[in-house]
Amino acid sequence: YYMCNVNRPPLDDPKVRKALNMAIDKEALVRYVTKADERPATTMVPPLQGYDAPLGADFDPELARRLLADAGYPNGVGFPEVTVNFNIMEAHSLVAQAIQEMWRVNLGIDVTLANMEWKVYLKQQHVQDYQISRSGWIGDYADPMAFLEVWYCDASNNHSGYCNPEFDALLNQARAEQGAAKRMQLLREAESLLIQDQPFLPLYHYTQPYLLRDDVGGFEENLRDIHLFRHMYRVES
Repeated sequence: YYMCNVNRPPLDDPKVRKALNMAIDKEALVRYVTKADERPATTMVPPLQGYDAPLGADFDPELARRLLADAGYPNGVGFPEVTVNFNIMEAHSLVAQAIQEMWRVNLGIDVTLANMEWKVYLKQQHVQDYQISRSGWIGDYADPMAFLEVWYCDASNNHSGYCNPEFDALLNQARAEQGAAKRMQLLREAESLLIQDQPFLPLYHYTQPYLLRDDVGGFEENLRDIHLFRHMYRVES
Protein backbone atom coordinates (compact mmCIF):
# COMPACT_ATOMS: atom_id res chain seq x y z
CA TYR A 1 0.00 0.00 0.00
CA TYR A 2 0.95 3.64 -0.27
CA MET A 3 0.88 5.45 3.07
CA CYS A 4 -0.32 9.06 3.11
CA ASN A 5 0.99 11.68 5.48
CA VAL A 6 -2.39 13.00 6.58
CA ASN A 7 -0.79 16.12 8.08
CA ARG A 8 0.84 17.27 4.83
CA PRO A 9 -1.20 19.11 2.18
CA PRO A 10 -2.85 18.12 -0.04
CA LEU A 11 -2.99 14.66 1.64
CA ASP A 12 -4.64 16.20 4.69
CA ASP A 13 -7.91 16.22 2.70
CA PRO A 14 -9.72 12.83 2.72
CA LYS A 15 -11.27 13.68 -0.66
CA VAL A 16 -7.82 13.89 -2.20
CA ARG A 17 -6.76 10.58 -0.65
CA LYS A 18 -9.93 8.88 -1.87
CA ALA A 19 -9.50 10.34 -5.35
CA LEU A 20 -5.93 9.06 -5.56
CA ASN A 21 -7.06 5.63 -4.43
CA MET A 22 -9.94 5.30 -6.90
CA ALA A 23 -7.74 6.45 -9.79
CA ILE A 24 -5.44 3.41 -9.41
CA ASP A 25 -6.40 0.39 -11.51
CA LYS A 26 -5.20 -2.38 -9.16
CA GLU A 27 -6.31 -5.14 -11.54
CA ALA A 28 -4.05 -3.73 -14.25
CA LEU A 29 -1.27 -3.21 -11.72
CA VAL A 30 -1.06 -6.86 -10.72
CA ARG A 31 -1.72 -8.20 -14.22
CA TYR A 32 0.78 -6.13 -16.17
CA VAL A 33 3.29 -4.81 -13.62
CA THR A 34 3.84 -7.05 -10.60
CA LYS A 35 2.82 -10.29 -12.38
CA ALA A 36 2.95 -12.60 -9.33
CA ASP A 37 -0.77 -13.36 -9.20
CA GLU A 38 -1.28 -10.91 -6.33
CA ARG A 39 -4.82 -10.08 -5.24
CA PRO A 40 -5.87 -6.48 -5.97
CA ALA A 41 -6.58 -4.80 -2.64
CA THR A 42 -9.35 -2.47 -1.56
CA THR A 43 -8.87 -3.14 2.16
CA MET A 44 -6.05 -3.35 4.69
CA VAL A 45 -6.89 -6.85 5.91
CA PRO A 46 -6.35 -9.62 3.36
CA PRO A 47 -8.93 -12.42 2.94
CA LEU A 48 -9.04 -14.36 6.22
CA GLN A 49 -11.23 -17.27 7.25
CA GLY A 50 -14.03 -16.15 9.55
CA TYR A 51 -13.67 -12.46 8.75
CA ASP A 52 -16.23 -10.66 6.60
CA ALA A 53 -14.18 -7.75 5.32
CA PRO A 54 -15.91 -4.44 4.55
CA LEU A 55 -16.10 -3.22 0.99
CA GLY A 56 -13.39 -0.85 -0.12
CA ALA A 57 -13.46 1.52 -3.08
CA ASP A 58 -13.06 0.02 -6.55
CA PHE A 59 -11.32 1.59 -9.52
CA ASP A 60 -13.60 4.47 -10.49
CA PRO A 61 -11.78 7.28 -12.34
CA GLU A 62 -14.99 9.27 -12.94
CA LEU A 63 -15.82 9.44 -9.23
CA ALA A 64 -12.15 10.09 -8.49
CA ARG A 65 -12.22 13.15 -10.76
CA ARG A 66 -15.38 14.42 -9.04
CA LEU A 67 -13.78 14.03 -5.62
CA LEU A 68 -10.65 15.85 -6.75
CA ALA A 69 -12.81 18.66 -8.14
CA ASP A 70 -14.72 18.83 -4.84
CA ALA A 71 -11.37 19.17 -3.11
CA GLY A 72 -10.65 22.24 -5.25
CA TYR A 73 -8.66 20.73 -8.12
CA PRO A 74 -10.95 20.32 -11.17
CA ASN A 75 -9.16 18.24 -13.82
CA GLY A 76 -6.07 18.47 -11.64
CA VAL A 77 -5.77 22.24 -12.10
CA GLY A 78 -3.90 23.83 -9.21
CA PHE A 79 -2.92 20.50 -7.67
CA PRO A 80 0.25 21.11 -5.63
CA GLU A 81 3.51 19.23 -6.03
CA VAL A 82 3.36 15.75 -4.52
CA THR A 83 6.25 13.33 -4.15
CA VAL A 84 6.01 9.55 -3.81
CA ASN A 85 8.88 7.97 -1.84
CA PHE A 86 9.97 4.37 -2.32
CA ASN A 87 13.07 2.37 -1.52
CA ILE A 88 15.42 1.29 -4.28
CA MET A 89 14.09 -1.84 -5.99
CA GLU A 90 13.10 -2.31 -9.60
CA ALA A 91 9.68 -3.71 -8.67
CA HIS A 92 8.86 -0.65 -6.53
CA SER A 93 10.02 1.65 -9.31
CA LEU A 94 7.81 -0.07 -11.89
CA VAL A 95 4.78 0.13 -9.62
CA ALA A 96 5.43 3.81 -8.90
CA GLN A 97 5.79 4.62 -12.60
CA ALA A 98 2.55 2.80 -13.41
CA ILE A 99 0.64 4.68 -10.69
CA GLN A 100 2.22 7.95 -11.73
CA GLU A 101 0.84 7.41 -15.24
CA MET A 102 -2.60 6.36 -13.95
CA TRP A 103 -2.86 9.57 -11.94
CA ARG A 104 -1.74 11.61 -14.93
CA VAL A 105 -4.32 10.01 -17.24
CA ASN A 106 -7.21 9.66 -14.80
CA LEU A 107 -6.81 12.81 -12.70
CA GLY A 108 -4.69 15.16 -14.78
CA ILE A 109 -2.00 15.47 -12.09
CA ASP A 110 1.75 14.93 -12.23
CA VAL A 111 3.59 13.56 -9.22
CA THR A 112 7.31 13.28 -8.57
CA LEU A 113 8.93 9.92 -7.81
CA ALA A 114 11.74 9.72 -5.25
CA ASN A 115 13.82 6.53 -5.30
CA MET A 116 15.72 6.32 -2.00
CA GLU A 117 18.32 4.25 -0.21
CA TRP A 118 16.71 2.00 2.41
CA LYS A 119 17.97 3.90 5.48
CA VAL A 120 17.00 7.30 4.06
CA TYR A 121 13.57 5.99 3.07
CA LEU A 122 12.95 4.57 6.56
CA LYS A 123 14.14 7.72 8.31
CA GLN A 124 11.84 9.96 6.29
CA GLN A 125 8.93 7.66 7.10
CA HIS A 126 9.82 7.60 10.79
CA VAL A 127 9.98 11.39 11.15
CA GLN A 128 7.01 11.82 8.77
CA ASP A 129 9.06 13.87 6.33
CA TYR A 130 7.13 12.74 3.25
CA GLN A 131 3.80 13.08 1.47
CA ILE A 132 3.21 9.57 0.05
CA SER A 133 5.44 6.62 0.88
CA ARG A 134 5.48 3.03 -0.27
CA SER A 135 4.76 0.62 2.54
CA GLY A 136 3.69 -2.94 3.25
CA TRP A 137 2.70 -5.18 6.10
CA ILE A 138 2.74 -8.92 6.76
CA GLY A 139 0.72 -10.20 9.70
CA ASP A 140 2.55 -12.70 11.88
CA TYR A 141 -0.74 -14.34 12.87
CA ALA A 142 -3.93 -14.93 10.88
CA ASP A 143 -6.23 -12.36 12.41
CA PRO A 144 -7.53 -8.91 11.35
CA MET A 145 -5.98 -7.36 14.46
CA ALA A 146 -2.51 -8.13 13.08
CA PHE A 147 -3.21 -5.66 10.27
CA LEU A 148 -5.43 -3.10 12.00
CA GLU A 149 -3.35 -2.45 15.12
CA VAL A 150 -0.77 -0.76 12.87
CA TRP A 151 -3.17 2.21 12.70
CA TYR A 152 -3.54 2.86 16.43
CA CYS A 153 -2.84 6.55 17.15
CA ASP A 154 0.35 5.70 19.04
CA ALA A 155 1.38 2.55 17.16
CA SER A 156 5.13 2.45 16.57
CA ASN A 157 4.58 1.53 12.90
CA ASN A 158 1.96 4.20 12.25
CA HIS A 159 4.01 6.88 10.47
CA SER A 160 1.04 8.43 8.66
CA GLY A 161 -0.05 10.87 11.35
CA TYR A 162 -3.46 9.18 11.27
CA CYS A 163 -5.25 9.22 14.61
CA ASN A 164 -8.93 8.47 15.11
CA PRO A 165 -10.01 7.85 18.73
CA GLU A 166 -13.16 6.08 17.51
CA PHE A 167 -11.01 3.61 15.58
CA ASP A 168 -8.80 3.03 18.64
CA ALA A 169 -11.88 2.49 20.81
CA LEU A 170 -13.25 -0.17 18.47
CA LEU A 171 -9.94 -2.04 18.53
CA ASN A 172 -9.84 -1.84 22.33
CA GLN A 173 -13.38 -3.20 22.52
CA ALA A 174 -12.38 -6.06 20.22
CA ARG A 175 -9.42 -6.86 22.47
CA ALA A 176 -11.72 -7.15 25.48
CA GLU A 177 -14.55 -8.99 23.68
CA GLN A 178 -14.88 -12.71 24.54
CA GLY A 179 -17.42 -13.61 21.87
CA ALA A 180 -15.78 -14.53 18.56
CA ALA A 181 -18.61 -13.25 16.34
CA LYS A 182 -18.94 -9.94 18.20
CA ARG A 183 -15.16 -9.49 18.14
CA MET A 184 -15.05 -9.90 14.36
CA GLN A 185 -17.94 -7.44 14.02
CA LEU A 186 -16.01 -4.83 16.02
CA LEU A 187 -12.91 -5.38 13.89
CA ARG A 188 -15.00 -5.03 10.75
CA GLU A 189 -16.42 -1.74 12.04
CA ALA A 190 -12.89 -0.56 12.77
CA GLU A 191 -11.67 -1.41 9.29
CA SER A 192 -14.73 0.25 7.75
CA LEU A 193 -13.79 3.43 9.58
CA LEU A 194 -10.17 3.11 8.44
CA ILE A 195 -11.28 2.72 4.82
CA GLN A 196 -13.59 5.71 5.19
CA ASP A 197 -10.72 7.85 6.50
CA GLN A 198 -8.36 6.48 3.80
CA PRO A 199 -4.92 7.19 5.33
CA PHE A 200 -3.53 4.53 2.99
CA LEU A 201 -3.97 3.58 -0.66
CA PRO A 202 -4.28 -0.23 -0.84
CA LEU A 203 -2.60 -1.78 -3.86
CA TYR A 204 -2.46 -5.57 -3.55
CA HIS A 205 -2.20 -8.46 -1.14
CA TYR A 206 1.02 -10.44 -1.38
CA THR A 207 1.26 -13.93 -2.79
CA GLN A 208 4.22 -16.29 -2.70
CA PRO A 209 4.54 -18.27 -5.95
CA TYR A 210 6.76 -21.34 -5.83
CA LEU A 211 7.49 -24.56 -7.68
CA LEU A 212 7.33 -27.80 -5.72
CA ARG A 213 8.05 -31.25 -7.06
CA ASP A 214 5.53 -33.99 -6.35
CA ASP A 215 8.17 -36.12 -4.63
CA VAL A 216 9.04 -33.52 -1.95
CA GLY A 217 7.55 -34.14 1.48
CA GLY A 218 7.67 -32.06 4.65
CA PHE A 219 6.91 -28.76 2.91
CA GLU A 220 4.15 -26.96 4.77
CA GLU A 221 2.72 -23.53 3.98
CA ASN A 222 2.99 -21.00 6.79
CA LEU A 223 2.32 -17.29 7.27
CA ARG A 224 5.97 -16.25 7.28
CA ASP A 225 6.89 -18.51 4.34
CA ILE A 226 9.84 -20.03 6.20
CA HIS A 227 10.80 -23.55 5.15
CA LEU A 228 13.67 -25.44 6.76
CA PHE A 229 15.30 -28.04 4.55
CA ARG A 230 15.91 -30.32 7.53
CA HIS A 231 12.15 -30.91 7.67
CA MET A 232 11.93 -31.96 4.03
CA TYR A 233 12.44 -35.35 2.48
CA ARG A 234 11.99 -37.17 -0.77
CA VAL A 235 8.87 -39.24 -1.15
CA GLU A 236 9.73 -42.60 -2.69
CA SER A 237 7.34 -43.73 -5.39
